[in-house]
Amino acid sequence: MSPTRRPLELVGVGAAIRFNWQRRGRVVPHFVQAGTAQGSDWHSISLSWPGDFHARAGLYRITVCDGNHRWIYIGEADFIARRLSDYQHLHTSESDGVPSRLTVLIRTALLNGEPVYLDTATVGKITIGGLEQRLAMRQKAHRIIAEAAAVLQEESLADENTWVMNKQLDDTGRYMYTTAWDLPDTPSPAE
Repeated sequence: MSPTRRPLELVGVGAAIRFNWQRRGRVVPHFVQAGTAQGSDWHSISLSWPGDFHARAGLYRITVCDGNHRWIYIGEADFIARRLSDYQHLHTSESDGVPSRLTVLIRTALLNGEPVYLDTATVGKITIGGLEQRLAMRQKAHRIIAEAAAVLQEESLADENTWVMNKQLDDTGRYMYTTAWDLPDTPSPAE
């Protein structure tokens, strides 16, 4: 005899995420004259990320300023310092392959003397069903829900001069990926 199945009950779920961004400061570029590529000088840029993260898990927010525009990217990582090392060396030659849109924006802003800022969040609270607990940033599920909440908040606060660069959902619920060249006032590498 098979067990009797009860009808599925729809139960509402309420959740609240709370954390504070810690301003780590302005990213410091180190420019290196590296040689010539196709007859013109090019530079390599090495970055010094402000703050001391050690092996902390959590969220990071990179804010790239370019004149009157701001681009915001929010990411999550099990080791923030290791993730930021992905952006450690920004090359300006096209022979390095197609750079990510974030890398292009960071590089362009720094070459133009514009600021790039870093903020992190490594602690927070989550309330589900009236029960408050610590956000366990070492657990991917906790980081993902905190990242989604942060992206939604930034999108709700954005004005016509601010763009949140995280992936967007299309009408079918699939992630759309835009390139840096689809963003307003972003130079393509050919320019």
